[in-house]
Amino acid sequence: MMTTFTISRLHTTQGIYRLSGEWTMSDSSNGSLSNGLNIHTIDVMGTDGWLALKQESNTELIDKLRDEIVLHLQSKQ
Repeated sequence: MMTTFTISRLHTTQGIYRLSGEWTMSDSSNGSLSNGLNIHTIDVMGTDGWLALKQESNTELIDKLRDEIVLHLQSKQ
């Protein structure tokens, strides 16, 4: 089951981001944890405030941020 989330400010190695979406954490058959992460909106903190990013053209960035996002979400459970 997917759980919705909103992160108002996430400090990462790539910058400061605001995100919303859905995620799930479940045990896989081999005992390891797997996660599903669907980002609905992603904004980056710029010099003039929040700037909306297009997900379609930023999939590489989202992949780089994935581990940091999941760690943040896990810490909030």
